Amino acid sequence: MPHKFNPEFADRLDSEERRSIQPPEKIFEIIDFRDKGVIVDIGAGTGYFSIPLALKFPKSLVYCLDIQDEMLRILKEKVERLNLKNVRILKSEENKLPLGDNTADVVIMAHVFHELENPVKMFDEVKRILKENGEFVVIDWKPIPTDFGPPLEERKDVSELLSILNRFGFKEPKEFDIYEYQYVVVSRK
Repeated sequence: MPHKFNPEFADRLDSEERRSIQPPEKIFEIIDFRDKGVIVDIGAGTGYFSIPLALKFPKSLVYCLDIQDEMLRILKEKVERLNLKNVRILKSEENKLPLGDNTADVVIMAHVFHELENPVKMFDEVKRILKENGEFVVIDWKPIPTDFGPPLEERKDVSELLSILNRFGFKEPKEFDIYEYQYVVVSRK
């Protein structure tokens, strides 16, 4: 069973070291968010991707979903401190997302794929909440040795991700090499 990120180390999620190897703004270069109304961040944690998105696109609505109460508490404090009115924080279950069908224009799932016990169920949920032609962005650890991140044996190869996307009929999966230690795949419903 894959482990889940320990909230005791939440400060690492927003560290300068992480920002140096994975600047969240890099995803703005590969996805056109300008006309997107609803962005969903699955496994939002402390808001590493969702807060920059909410700040850059104040007219968009950003849903931050996580299964861990402690992460949601930290995120809520940040959102309140920044006075972000376009962010909604919701507790989710791993394979049951608390949003209606065809809600999201963009779904981001960063560093969650390797933690999923049942990726098939999660991808079914993502497909359910995405609008037709909506974008699904998956960011996860390359299966290469590093002194940080999850254990090597828990990391999943991008080919496994592409196989599941194909199984669910996601269109035009495209891999972007914008991070040294993580792969980024964007596909459409």
